Amino acid sequence: SASSEPTVAMSSRSWRQLPWTVGINLVAFGAHLCACGCFVYLPPMLRKAGFSEKSRGVILGLGPFLCILGVPLVGAWSDRCRSRLGRRRPFLLGLGALLALALGAIAYGDVIFGPAAHGPVLAAATVVLDFATQALLNPSQSLLYDLVADVDYGFSVYSFTLSLGGLFGYLLSALDWTGTALGYAGQERAVFLLMLLALGTCMSVTLVLAKEKPLSPPKANGSIANGDSVRSPPPCALVVLDKGLTAVCTGSSPTVVCNGNGPAACDPGTPSHDHGPPLGSSVFISWNQNNTKAKASPTKVLRALSSALLVIVCDAFCRVFVVLPARAASCLARVPSSLRRLFLFQLLAWMALMAHYVYFTDFTGEVVYHGRPEESASNDDRSRYDRGVRAGSWGLLVNCIASSAYSLCIQWRVTSRFGQRFGLLLGMGTFAVAMPGLLVFTDAASMLSFSAMTGIAAAALDSIPYALACLYCENSQEYFKGSRYIPGVGQCLALLATAEYLSQVLLTLFMGYIFSATHTVASYVVVAVVCALASCYAATFVVCPSPKDAS
Repeated sequence: SASSEPTVAMSSRSWRQLPWTVGINLVAFGAHLCACGCFVYLPPMLRKAGFSEKSRGVILGLGPFLCILGVPLVGAWSDRCRSRLGRRRPFLLGLGALLALALGAIAYGDVIFGPAAHGPVLAAATVVLDFATQALLNPSQSLLYDLVADVDYGFSVYSFTLSLGGLFGYLLSALDWTGTALGYAGQERAVFLLMLLALGTCMSVTLVLAKEKPLSPPKANGSIANGDSVRSPPPCALVVLDKGLTAVCTGSSPTVVCNGNGPAACDPGTPSHDHGPPLGSSVFISWNQNNTKAKASPTKVLRALSSALLVIVCDAFCRVFVVLPARAASCLARVPSSLRRLFLFQLLAWMALMAHYVYFTDFTGEVVYHGRPEESASNDDRSRYDRGVRAGSWGLLVNCIASSAYSLCIQWRVTSRFGQRFGLLLGMGTFAVAMPGLLVFTDAASMLSFSAMTGIAAAALDSIPYALACLYCENSQEYFKGSRYIPGVGQCLALLATAEYLSQVLLTLFMGYIFSATHTVASYVVVAVVCALASCYAATFVVCPSPKDAS
């Protein structure tokens, strides 16, 4: 038929582009490999290190909380980045280096810092790793939107690479490395070392294949929005606005100007609004090169520098814990209603899926294999728990296999024929059916079968909401009609990612209390089913194009 001819042509063209599309998504592959492989071991490692249930909840919740604050900034900054490497690659490089540092600290923290510092180093590295693995996905998604013409197909491949990364991550954690040359120092260290090598390889391939064009600088028209003239700022000067202290250092040394709450002294022609404090004190840096002698004493310079440091610390604290949450709430209230509905669905769906991912290995270790991980438990109980964790890793591995196969071969056909809403309902509906089966049927074959069913939900959540957000941005006049705030694609993707992070924060806040009240980790299944059913209801309100428009 005539309607099927474009689909066939698109399919053949997409298959030819598959290797390159997978290549630019390898950073997402590496990040998800590290996340899935690490979080098989990190909850038991924290437990063995002596952290209580509530302490573990706080540690596992800090990373997503930092993502809520930081990832929207990453999305907004990458939309405006003018680096020679492009808009997205600088953030991929920086966050990848942060992730590599966390992996190294977990693997060799006790060797570098000593056994006494093992607990604090493990907790800090867990928070950093959790933040970096999730924050890396935002520039990766934005890079995909920038470079791939067919966004729906591109995010299907993105979902495939995520699932493939999870597959290899769970495979690395499920295999026994203690009998190999890598496992001479222990199973955990071998796994984290392999993940570090895989991350470096994936980063290198993506940075080479992603041929980004730098964002062109804005044309200087001599004016800005508020009418002030724009001139080149001085190369560098440290200006600390502090009452009662004024010092000027000229010459090849930096200029230090400390003033009250009035505008700071600066070169003629420099806009005053760039240097005056918005509220109270402020700090900025500039450099002045004049061949004259310095007039400020070392004591005054030290006082100025210490004042600058204090102001910077206070300003950073206020921004992180006061300004950023307030701006996030205000931004969420101003986003278009179509994006807000998608955010609500994403929040509920990821609460269901993350509950399964985080607590499934604990569930298999304690409920299925009847083991215990505490130091006070017997060796037999701890051995059964470890075997259960490895069995849970195989279940999550099957989940990733099913997710990768579904996302690459089936999902884009389902969404093109029946629409994105049907794809969301299919994913979360099968998840809600599969989860109770884990409680009823505890044999290995049933556990693997139900784990495979949950992979459909993972494939849907990793692609369809992000493809819808890109569709909203491309057709902003239609989907953002009447909205005063029109976000960029990086901000839209960051908003959806924030829903995923917020789901983890909410889970870690109340799951510890639920476990304490029920005295069993099996209660996570009930939470996952309730959230999945709620997300199915929310999916009916998500704004989606008709299947005819989507095709």
